[in-house]
Amino acid sequence: MIKNAVIILLTALSLIFLTDISKACCDENINPINKTFDVLLSDAPNTAERNEITQKYLEAWKNEFENAVMQVKGGYKFGEDKKTIDKYASDYRALAKKANEMELLKWSDTESKPGKDRYGSIGSGAQAATMRAEAEIYKQATLNLIQFYNNNSNESIYKYIHKTGK
Repeated sequence: MIKNAVIILLTALSLIFLTDISKACCDENINPINKTFDVLLSDAPNTAERNEITQKYLEAWKNEFENAVMQVKGGYKFGEDKKTIDKYASDYRALAKKANEMELLKWSDTESKPGKDRYGSIGSGAQAATMRAEAEIYKQATLNLIQFYNNNSNESIYKYIHKTGK
């Protein structure tokens, strides 16, 4: 179990450090998801609204990630190549889930044993923080895939499915 988590973490970190992410895919002015949600999140007047907006932010990155996976897979005809892409995607999904759990630990009562009692007195910002941590992993994985697609596709530059303001 620990070995698998370490492998996932090392794989993700390797991809982050070894992937040259260009401005074409990652410039915050071009990235429609952050362009939409950065303002919404900074203007959220209360915790409930921040949680709702962060949930939508997470869903936007998850959807974009799945679209990017399909776009990259569409460029390959051999099953082994598609399995490699599927493995990348499943590793990042697992890492995103772990990022959520790790963020939750920051909000937990470290004096209590792990279990439901540990999270009884969680702060009101925990929900948004855990979703944001998960979303940031999906974002990084997506930007990596977009860069890969842009460098290896005969098609035009990757087009986001998320439209600014939606």
